[in-house]
Amino acid sequence: MTFKAIFIPLLLPSSLYSATLYTGSPNSIFDSANWDAGLPAIGNQGTISTDAAWPSDNDLNGADLVLTEGTLTDASTSFSTNEIYGGTIFEIQGGTWQRGGVVRMHGAAGVTVSGGAANIGGIAAISAAAGGGQDGGFTLNVSGGTMTMNNVINFNNQANLSTINVSAGALLMGYVASDTRTIDESNSLFNLTGGTLSTYSLNMSAADNNIVVTLSDGQFIVGAGGYNPNSTDGITDQRNVNFSPGGSATWQLDGADQATFEGLYTNGTLLADGDNSSPFGSTFQVSGDTISLQSVPEPSSALLSLIGLAAYIRRKRS
Repeated sequence: MTFKAIFIPLLLPSSLYSATLYTGSPNSIFDSANWDAGLPAIGNQGTISTDAAWPSDNDLNGADLVLTEGTLTDASTSFSTNEIYGGTIFEIQGGTWQRGGVVRMHGAAGVTVSGGAANIGGIAAISAAAGGGQDGGFTLNVSGGTMTMNNVINFNNQANLSTINVSAGALLMGYVASDTRTIDESNSLFNLTGGTLSTYSLNMSAADNNIVVTLSDGQFIVGAGGYNPNSTDGITDQRNVNFSPGGSATWQLDGADQATFEGLYTNGTLLADGDNSSPFGSTFQVSGDTISLQSVPEPSSALLSLIGLAAYIRRKRS
């Protein structure tokens, strides 16, 4: 008997393969003539691999955009222009996104830096405040490359909870000595699972809750601006720095010592696994101005041998 291979074509929506390539250099990314298959949109991913221009007074609304090479020069200097919203997906895989002013993100937008660089300026580098037509929070992911936010950084998102994830690379915020605040008025969740999250200060508004920095792995640095959670009970107010169990994250707090960290632990603005009931000394270790979870010692070879012997005896008895 002879079997013949039968090939059944798998029909998938053509939109899954839809893509458009930027062909201008360095013209506006909002001019359809500069794309080979129409403007980028959800379902029609646009790739920029050369120098490009993002003129002022142009929002990314419902776009799907990837920067792989070149410099995307963003002409906006105001939070009210060149907003990112409407479920927009914007990823920097390489090259540079260069913007002098504030970025307002909202409306379930997602921005990812997985390579290259994003350089953001302005008085408030990320703004998604209540009012003004804001319709939801945003997600910012740094999984490679570097995102640098200059001047005062204000994650101002009082009505809509947003999430900032750092898993590799670096998110650097506010090193200028004149800065009085860096992470402020947030209503945002920061998750560090690798790489570096560095900020001049961590000053949390007393008017907002849901400002939690969760540390699993990687390096968290708070500079000379200090840590001010504006809370006498960081658990109740949900304004705290929380170490995840089993993680190897470190937190460097400029000018801190063990007494500083113990005070934060006592008032619940420093936690381990969302709690501060265990003795500080058995939970954390402090070296200079840096704190981390107590390391769990590896069992010695002698102990492992005893464990193995005990298991053998139990098997023999059974």
